[in-house]
Amino acid sequence: MIVDFATKKIESAVNSANTDDMTEIERIIRRKKAPCTADEVLETLDALTAADTLSDLPEIPFHPHPLKGNQKGSFSVWINKKARIIFRPDHADDPAFRIDNPKTIKRIVVDELCTDYHGH
Repeated sequence: MIVDFATKKIESAVNSANTDDMTEIERIIRRKKAPCTADEVLETLDALTAADTLSDLPEIPFHPHPLKGNQKGSFSVWINKKARIIFRPDHADDPAFRIDNPKTIKRIVVDELCTDYHGH
């Protein structure tokens, strides 16, 4: 999939981490008191990038699923048992796109790198 980022801050942190400078991504994780590591985030992003579509992402260990409520239209994948990456499809100009069909999700925008939306 094509993976973009909702903010320059997230994009910069991921790009820095991909060049072995984990400082920015670790800062985001610490600030959020997030239950994950920079390596786990990068591994999950690599899996998203390697998949052609959302349906190609392995169910285990990533558990891709749509969100509900105020995050309807977004999706989540597991980083670990508590932490998630939250993203939304980015298919404004694709007439074949259907939010209910993971095979049509080929481009995403990452909104959050490491979050626990369950309140644990």
